Amino acid sequence: MFSRLYNLTPLPIVFDRWLHRGRPPIGLDFGAHSLKAVQLNHNHGRWSVRAAAEQTWPEDMPNQGEGHTQALTETLGKALDAGSFSGRDAVLLLPAEFMNSKSLRLPPMPPDELAQAVEYEAGDRLNLGGKDTAIQHVSTGEVRQGQDVKQEVLVMAVPEQVIDEYTGVLAASGLDPVAIDSTPTAMARCPMMLDNARERNDEMSDIIVDIGYRTSKVLITRHGHVQFYKQIDIGGRQFDVALAKAMHMTPDDAAEKRRQWVTQDDGSQPADPDLTTAVEAMAQPIDHLGREIGLCLRYYSVTFRGARPKQVMLIGGEARQCWLPDALTTGSGLTCTPFDALADINRADVADAIGPGIASCQWALAASLSRRQAAANRKRGAA
Repeated sequence: MFSRLYNLTPLPIVFDRWLHRGRPPIGLDFGAHSLKAVQLNHNHGRWSVRAAAEQTWPEDMPNQGEGHTQALTETLGKALDAGSFSGRDAVLLLPAEFMNSKSLRLPPMPPDELAQAVEYEAGDRLNLGGKDTAIQHVSTGEVRQGQDVKQEVLVMAVPEQVIDEYTGVLAASGLDPVAIDSTPTAMARCPMMLDNARERNDEMSDIIVDIGYRTSKVLITRHGHVQFYKQIDIGGRQFDVALAKAMHMTPDDAAEKRRQWVTQDDGSQPADPDLTTAVEAMAQPIDHLGREIGLCLRYYSVTFRGARPKQVMLIGGEARQCWLPDALTTGSGLTCTPFDALADINRADVADAIGPGIASCQWALAASLSRRQAAANRKRGAA
């Protein structure tokens, strides 16, 4: 979790503010293809899903401007109407493409000096160009650079204009945006939602890959602490383009075709004679993504000492593609499996929205957002 927020200019809200009102907040995952909303409950030591809803974005949704804001507001309103959500508090996750991130290596220094150094370095290293930007950082660990010891720092920046738009959308929908999470920290929380998380060895490392429609995000953690993060511009859209070109169809038709190739809730896979040919047609983006995952792990292994992750946990809207785990396993050299972050959370009341088993891969981040403050309280208690 981040130590604090560092601004180049003042922000309309403070990321880490939290109002204790007796219930977990609504987690809002603003994805590239759809909005997912989840609210958890915690009673007698057990977690359950109180409400969940998903709404896809309109096909004619503008990329920016007043029309974009209006579409965001209307879609959020539909999601809130579709679920039995309670209260006004909400934690949101901004679309990943708005976040600029980079790892820096700086000399060891106290936290207050590190904050100043990060703010000084961020403008040039992230090519901010003097824009009004909110900056956060997290120290990922000590590394050796020649004979010197450095501390590696993951720095993230988001335009204030984006923050203003999305927090304004929540306010217009009657919600109180009590926190904005980042993709790396939301992903890092997913394995920690399992009941056996506390029993895991302190040296346990995890590699989590969130495969979305526009991008994929690779995160490596050690016992829940972020150590490596990279965003890769490969996702479902690239699969659709490759499939459409090979099979002489439109990308929209390719997307519709791929929707038939998801692993079912009972674990079964569709029998389609076109599937083998389709996977071969999508080989280029699949192989590229697999190689990138392998390179991320290689960098981590060289940079940080400790246990090497044994498998890749796949989450995100594309993780249900029945052919994808085997294809990525071949490309990355690591066993890739869909990860059910909600395995130990009762979701019987929202079975129609979320579904059992592998279906929950795409709900992992929204659930993580709703559980954000509980995870922060547990860390403070351990400390």
